[in-house]
Amino acid sequence: MPATIIAEGKTKFVVDASNKDVPDHGCATCQKVLIVSKDDITAGDGLNREALSGKARAANMTTVNVFKLLRAKGIPTHFLSWFDDKSFLALRAGMIPFEVVTRRIATGSFLKRNPGANEGQRFRTLEYELFYKDDSRHDPLVKFDSPWYDCFNLYEAGEPVSDESRIELLDMWPLLRSVDYDQMRIIALQVFLILEEAWKKLGVVLYDMKIEFGLVDDGLGGKRLVVADVIDNDSWRIKDAEGGQLDKQVFRDAAKAGITDDDLQKISENYELVAILSERLPEMARRCM
Repeated sequence: MPATIIAEGKTKFVVDASNKDVPDHGCATCQKVLIVSKDDITAGDGLNREALSGKARAANMTTVNVFKLLRAKGIPTHFLSWFDDKSFLALRAGMIPFEVVTRRIATGSFLKRNPGANEGQRFRTLEYELFYKDDSRHDPLVKFDSPWYDCFNLYEAGEPVSDESRIELLDMWPLLRSVDYDQMRIIALQVFLILEEAWKKLGVVLYDMKIEFGLVDDGLGGKRLVVADVIDNDSWRIKDAEGGQLDKQVFRDAAKAGITDDDLQKISENYELVAILSERLPEMARRCM
């Protein structure tokens, strides 16, 4: 029977896994999916796209290892198990349409919205931001009004936040009204701190990262908040001990000047290196962090 594609993103498919011979993982009624990575790498809201040989395997390996670490540290995720080289098994989640970003070091679009910040500035307390997932608007920044759980404003992501830059006010629909945003923020900060410390032990500096959340069945007729989607080398900015960029930022920068075969080779090597390094992440849960 052909696989049923539930959703397709720029770099992955979500495939129905109800016909797979997989364990129920403690929730026999929960729906299961396969998250299948593609070899595609994109930037500029998908305007720049290239096929990167081996990326799907590297992305899947990285995500699986990150989720294993997070699960071992008690973080709720939709991850269940590795399935094959390009996919992993997960609980089907009702995705919350936000990219949740945490930052230790100032760089990228943060500098445009905060002119007083300097490139490379290190934050003693993590910065936390939400972006509404909408490529047509370039993922605008979300700011909650008071009462902050009833409505939110959207701002152009690259501009300083002001009344003049506000796009519109949206009432939250039922999915968003059911989200515990305090819990989401706490989990996002915990995820960053866990990965920051683990990468540090491997000689890698985590600058910032984005994750996504979803709601899954709790097996009791309710819903619970979990980290969902993927966390791979597209999800963060990381540098090695010499300051070399290891993540998708290399592709973003190269795309501005025109991608060359040498660029793609270097990017492919970076993704493979990060995947190999990620194999050591789960063992960090067994160490004092």
